[in-house]
Amino acid sequence: MAVRVVRFYRAETGQTQVAAFIQTPRLPGGTLTLRVSETGGEALWEQSWQRPADAPRGDMVDHLRFTVAPGSYAVEVAIRDSAGLLVGATSAPVSGYTANPGISDLLLAPLIRAVHPTDTMPRALEFRRGALLITAPGTVRIGVESPVLHYLLEAYTPFGGQGLLGALVRDAYGVLVREAPPAAVRVPAELGLLSGQLDLTGIVPGRYWLVTVLTIGERRMERQAGFEVAAAAPLP
Repeated sequence: MAVRVVRFYRAETGQTQVAAFIQTPRLPGGTLTLRVSETGGEALWEQSWQRPADAPRGDMVDHLRFTVAPGSYAVEVAIRDSAGLLVGATSAPVSGYTANPGISDLLLAPLIRAVHPTDTMPRALEFRRGALLITAPGTVRIGVESPVLHYLLEAYTPFGGQGLLGALVRDAYGVLVREAPPAAVRVPAELGLLSGQLDLTGIVPGRYWLVTVLTIGERRMERQAGFEVAAAAPLP
């Protein structure tokens, strides 16, 4: 089970938009419960649904999107088998922004693509943000056979302007293993969607951190997120 949370900011309302990517075993006939609550408080939202009895085995990804005010929250996940016994539970903390953060959390994905006129609905595992469709599993994993990692940030600057966006990869011990030199980017005023990709050819299987650095004028903003490199191509 895995829960990955990415936060975006909306200056016009001062609220935080949250995207949660929840990966759980299918468990034919089992029940999945999702709950969003204030820390130490009551649930803001809760829903349960049953998996079909003939559902194929394997992992399943659910996407949950919600908006919160400044404060501390949790996304809680529980799954029970067809007999009602608890199989597993996990949670992820969420903090609603108290002020404009400058940029959003870093969103990693094995694939980000532009919306095509034939895209009437997102494909399996896809999550839409603006004019982009993002493959968003609970755990970001790429294979050494197709070692391209995609990333996305939102920038929140009153006037926008020219900036520099760089990316680097560190291993689980903090050692630098790959670096992309800063590239010039145009950051739109108020809300800008910035995306890119990094070719990790030659990187060995393991756990890593992608760190992005966006510089606009004198302001330097850094975000990081974890991912895995698998020995073989990950299953969908």
